[in-house]
Amino acid sequence: MRRSTAASADYPNDDSDGEEALPAPKTKIRLFLRANNIRSSNITSSLTGQQPHTQCRVSLDPDSHASSDSTEIVYKSSSPNYTTSFPLEYEEGSQLMIYVDVYACKGSGIMS
Repeated sequence: MRRSTAASADYPNDDSDGEEALPAPKTKIRLFLRANNIRSSNITSSLTGQQPHTQCRVSLDPDSHASSDSTEIVYKSSSPNYTTSFPLEYEEGSQLMIYVDVYACKGSGIMS
């Protein structure tokens, strides 16, 4: 038996001896997020020492916000630890790109 890490119409999952290839094993992983020392870019908030309200957006596609998930809002913390985690499926041997945006929420006195 042979293991294949990629399959497409151009490269069928078989080899020359007629033996069918096995799909690459998939593993479930869980993504946890935290941030450290988020600094305010807003001059007024920097002068008053106000901590930002922050949230993270996670996506597997950088151009699609429709397919993204978000964490909870962490209030007044420059080093938030988010409790929301994200289950992902990973295929062995493949590339997994995860896009994470950390931003200040409106209403925290800080604009992202």
